Amino acid sequence: MVPLMSDHALIWSSALTLSRFTRTELAKASAAPFYKVRAFVRKLQEAGIIRSTGIGHRNTIIYEVVRRDAFETSPPAGFDRSETAVGNMWTAMRGLTTFTAVDVAAAAATDRTAIPVDLAASYCRMLARIGYLRAVRKAIPNVRPAVYRLIRNTGPQPPRERRVIGVYDHNLGEFIQFPASVSARPARWTPSAPNGAGPPPTGSCASPRNARPPLRPVWPSALIGPAA
Repeated sequence: MVPLMSDHALIWSSALTLSRFTRTELAKASAAPFYKVRAFVRKLQEAGIIRSTGIGHRNTIIYEVVRRDAFETSPPAGFDRSETAVGNMWTAMRGLTTFTAVDVAAAAATDRTAIPVDLAASYCRMLARIGYLRAVRKAIPNVRPAVYRLIRNTGPQPPRERRVIGVYDHNLGEFIQFPASVSARPARWTPSAPNGAGPPPTGSCASPRNARPPLRPVWPSALIGPAA
C-alpha cells in the first residue's frame, strides 16, 4: 500500500465512508476545497482506484471506490478507534442532502465497521434535539421513518454526546447543553413553629435578630409565649 499525503487523507477517508459520491458530495463530506477534491479524484480515477458509474443530478459524475486498500492511512491525532461508527455517521450526513436513519447506516457502514440502524436513529435524534439536524418529514410509527437534513455542519469531527451535560463539538471546542425538560424550582422556606406561630418579620424595619434566616429558624421563646 502507498502512504497517503496528509492533505489527501481526509478526502480519501470520506470517499471510503461514502463509497459512492460526486465530487461536490466528497468536498462537502471532507470539508476540503473543491479544487483539491477535483484534482485528487482525477488522479484516483487515472490510477484505477475509483471509477465513474453514471451521471447524477445536474449532470454530475458519480464515482465509486474500487480499490479500498490502495492507500496506507492512519487515524489523525486524537482519533478514538472506539468511536469510528460515530465518525462514519457524521461524515455520511455531511455528504447526503436529506436522509433517514437507514440511509445513514448504509452510507456509514464499512468492511470493518457495521452500523446498526437503531444506532443511526439514536444519533439522528440526538443531533436533531440540539439543532444540528432538521426533520423535513416527521416520522409516523410503523409507517415511515423521519427524514432529516443537516443544518449545522461545523466541521469533520463528529459531535459526541456527553452524558448529563449534553454534546461536545470538537470543531467548536464547546459543549451544547440539552434543553432543560423541567425548570428548576426555587427553594421554599417552610419553617415549623410551635403553636402555629408564623415566620419572623422581614423588611427594612425588621431587626437583625428577627430577620428571615435562610434555613429553618430557631424560634426565640419571646415569640412563642408562655407555656400553657
